[in-house]
Amino acid sequence: MNANHLVSARTVLNQYVHHLEPDGASFYVHCWGAMPNHYHTLVHKHSFFEICYVIKGNGYYLECGCQYPLKENTIFMSRPEILHQIKSETGLSILYVAFELNEDRSSAEWRKAHFKAFALGNGRRSKAQPGWI
Repeated sequence: MNANHLVSARTVLNQYVHHLEPDGASFYVHCWGAMPNHYHTLVHKHSFFEICYVIKGNGYYLECGCQYPLKENTIFMSRPEILHQIKSETGLSILYVAFELNEDRSSAEWRKAHFKAFALGNGRRSKAQPGWI
């Protein structure tokens, strides 16, 4: 997959896909992204969920004092308000989407699942439960 294709796809998705409404849920998409040469992030957190997919490369995802290996075809999720960091000495090619549940337009079942995932993201979980999906 070439870097120009990733950037083009990211641009189109950010221009046209802001809401997703599958099966009783409504999601607001903050952004779609592609990072063809990603090395390190600072330790950070955000108010939304973020799902990342590793296209190629090797590195680590750090969260709650635990380090998880990243390699080709790894998918992982950062939850709201959890400090995390991505590190790679050799570089990673990553796709990601940042989103949150639109509670007003989602079913009670989805709101309950969102509350549970958000609560887990606020430190109410053990270190044995990383943000892998």
